[in-house]
Amino acid sequence: MMTRSIARRHIAPTLAVVALVLAALVGLPASPAHATGTWATQASGYEDLYSVACTGAATAWAVGQDGLIFATTDGGAHWTAQNSSTNKYLYSVACTDTTHAIAVGVGGIVATTNDGGAHWTSQNLMTPDLSSVTCTETSHGWAVGAEGTILATTDGGAHWVAQTSGTQESLTSVAFSDATHGWAVGLDGTILATTDGGAHWVAQTSGTLRTLDSVAFSDAAHGWAVGANGTILATTDGGAHWVAQTSAGTTDQLLSVAFSDAAHGWAVGAFGEIFAMTDGGTDWAAQTSPTAVWLRSVAFSDAGHGWAVGQGGTIIAYNGSGSGDTTAPTTTSSFNPPAGAVFSANQPVELTPTDNSGGSGVKATYYKIDSGTFTSGTSFTVTGDGLHTFSYYSVDNANNSENVHTSNQFRIDTIKPVTTCDAVGGQTYTGAQTFTLTPTDTNGSGVVDGTYWQLDSTLGGAWTNGTSVPVAAPVSGSVSHTLYFHSRDVAGNIEDMKQVTFSVEAGPAQTWLPVWRFYDTRTGAHFYTADPTEKASVERELSKAYRPEGVCFEINTANAANSMPLWRFYDTKTGTHFYTADVNEKNHIMTDPTSKAIYRPEGVAFNVSTTTGEPVWRFLNIQTGAHFYTADPTEKANTTKNFPNVYRLEGVGFYIGQ
Repeated sequence: MMTRSIARRHIAPTLAVVALVLAALVGLPASPAHATGTWATQASGYEDLYSVACTGAATAWAVGQDGLIFATTDGGAHWTAQNSSTNKYLYSVACTDTTHAIAVGVGGIVATTNDGGAHWTSQNLMTPDLSSVTCTETSHGWAVGAEGTILATTDGGAHWVAQTSGTQESLTSVAFSDATHGWAVGLDGTILATTDGGAHWVAQTSGTLRTLDSVAFSDAAHGWAVGANGTILATTDGGAHWVAQTSAGTTDQLLSVAFSDAAHGWAVGAFGEIFAMTDGGTDWAAQTSPTAVWLRSVAFSDAGHGWAVGQGGTIIAYNGSGSGDTTAPTTTSSFNPPAGAVFSANQPVELTPTDNSGGSGVKATYYKIDSGTFTSGTSFTVTGDGLHTFSYYSVDNANNSENVHTSNQFRIDTIKPVTTCDAVGGQTYTGAQTFTLTPTDTNGSGVVDGTYWQLDSTLGGAWTNGTSVPVAAPVSGSVSHTLYFHSRDVAGNIEDMKQVTFSVEAGPAQTWLPVWRFYDTRTGAHFYTADPTEKASVERELSKAYRPEGVCFEINTANAANSMPLWRFYDTKTGTHFYTADVNEKNHIMTDPTSKAIYRPEGVAFNVSTTTGEPVWRFLNIQTGAHFYTADPTEKANTTKNFPNVYRLEGVGFYIGQ
């Protein structure tokens, strides 16, 4: 029953619009068109209704003349008027759940609710008439209308932004399969499509000049449009190609089309005509209608529950459970992979359908793998390397269709990984080496901590996990080595063992000369020496002044790069020592009268390199004029960071050839 009575008014049927309820199912197989279902009138005798939208089998809204909004929360047993906060014609309504809905209409009027219709808030966008609205989620929606108008919202209808349609033709209906893929239809066979949420709309070829009054998509590929002269168009590729369907058997105007899933759809129109299909849109059949008035909108929550509305406030409802069995069967799967699971073999699946006690019995079970089409059966195998999902559902003899179950995404990986080594077979390497193993598992499950190697033997030895293989150099001569290696991917595929044979010979001789560092507690400077006798003398005779800090670096005296003398000077002014390997700097000190008066040469401290090796950085103590040297990168960084007001980095003083 309705709780509001308004005098009837009539306007042209061409104002018809659609409210769509879409489901993300693809390619469901044919089944009888709910032959036991019936349409029945729930309300009539009021002002014209132009659109209906529903969410679930209980909750629906219908909108129409003079801002009329009716709502039901009990499947249509009672329809109650709601205050729309406007008296303007509302041509379309869309909802995403039981609390959020948007209605649009004359002059760009928009009404929204977020509390199930207890309160509606309206705003006038001052645009041409808006004929259709759709939502993919609570926040995202689109509206279309006269003069090619397209508007979009990302905040549930509070604010709207115009999108460029590229046409001046009036648009009658809009539908989105997800937040990015949408379509709009209108006069003269106009079809527009977007794949980026409406940022760009492009025209599609409909093949007709007839007015298209409604469009619906079940997913990004499968869609239908209906309109004048019984026109029905269908696409299976997102609108790249539209094909006319004539099996509905009518030349009367079809004003609205809707789908409960990818297989089950309904179209309504002039003189109360209703057509239904159960095979994805290739076989439309007339259904018995309880009314002869123009039906302007149809919406379905599932294959057994829907509404259509039209002239004179007519509301009719569909019940697809005429057998008395209203409960869908349930289906379980033998294979229920965790999300992200990886398997090294093809996976068999057994489906077990069960109907409720006293039910009509299971008629058929359907499954599909990935984005394929649904096929009848209860046993199948998921094959092929890569990411997969599978979906399934059952239908009973009362045509109650179970909601589609979709597995978690998982990966099948049957291919072994491949590992390469940068060691070249038959080559002789000089000195200690570190070889790198590189595992690859293209389009597979990946190799994570799954590379193993052994050097020279695989008989009873432990495999080392890792990709870095150190090989020591012999003291003298050359030694032949064989490196064995393989990888295992996450799926458990183990690569066949590989091997590479090479030789490593002794490297150049190395003789290490330690350089000791002392801290002068009197001046705060440092003293460096590589002379063991001098070191011992300082420790014995100057222990109160010099505090030993150990070896600061070592020099490989066998390396020819360490052939440049590092001269040492005693600063008579500060009582500190200065070191330089720069011949020009050394000559300047020894010839410049001012420098010559301060610095006293003490000869060569030790030999270093001036071009290659590890750098030894030199700092100037700007407070004392003394110099500080370090080969430790950490000490260099800390000195630069923590003592900027004491030490100024002068660059690399010299190098230590290794």
